[in-house]
Amino acid sequence: MMTRRNTFTGTAVAFAIGILAACGGSGGGTIVASSYDQSCTHASDCVAVFQGTPACCDLECPNVAINHTDLAKYQVVLAEDAPTDCPETACLAMACLPTRVACVASKCSIGPGRTFDGGGGG
Repeated sequence: MMTRRNTFTGTAVAFAIGILAACGGSGGGTIVASSYDQSCTHASDCVAVFQGTPACCDLECPNVAINHTDLAKYQVVLAEDAPTDCPETACLAMACLPTRVACVASKCSIGPGRTFDGGGGG
């Protein structure tokens, strides 16, 4: 009985790894927030975006913030860097954690909790 359980567990793990590998796809370049305006006076100047290399099954969860005036420029680059060879295999269901934008020391940033202006100047 122990052997059957181990075989099932091994099969389940191999299946999960296969799904993740199939969802990999090749992405374009790496998106870096410092390529965009990150200055701010108030939190309302900022928008949360993804920084990193886009992949087929990644959610591109927001992990940095930029000034909203550069959002259109960011969206063009994100679309250009999106992988084009993604398989039709379904990806595992995941969700991004909620984030809030902040203006701290005149720079857009993100973090958990409420949106705030933390010494953004002005």
